[in-house]
Amino acid sequence: MTAGLGQGYFPALSSRAPGGHPARRAAVVALTATISGCAAVGPNYNFPWELQDPGGKATALARAYDSTREALALTGRVSAPERALIEALPARYPRRDPIDDQRPWNDAFADAMRFAHKAHSDDLDLRSIFAEAILNRTPWRMWDLRTGEPAAGAEP
Repeated sequence: MTAGLGQGYFPALSSRAPGGHPARRAAVVALTATISGCAAVGPNYNFPWELQDPGGKATALARAYDSTREALALTGRVSAPERALIEALPARYPRRDPIDDQRPWNDAFADAMRFAHKAHSDDLDLRSIFAEAILNRTPWRMWDLRTGEPAAGAEP
């Protein structure tokens, strides 16, 4: 993992945090494939799955999938909010290889993050990742510009 990657976004998951742990590091790697602005690989609001080139998508997905599996193997050693986040990641990265249409993964991850957020609504990292997951469902299509209402598929 690149030193410092994602650690400014998720201090609780930082390998430099007190009690830094391999599960946290693996989760940070997987999350860098999820959250925009982290020198990220993988999908984010400005670069959804469908805009990525096949080779880059395959590389990003393999890295995120492998990191997710690594983090899942260590969930017994992390806090409850960290475990909830790690357990949500397989919805985002359910397989190592791309499929033709990965957009359903956006909905699955938003649903998994909704569950994690409900269980730990006071955790600001989870709240931020949940918001990002919702935004990724309909990137750049949040509002119906004619009516001013949320666009079809966007969460109110």
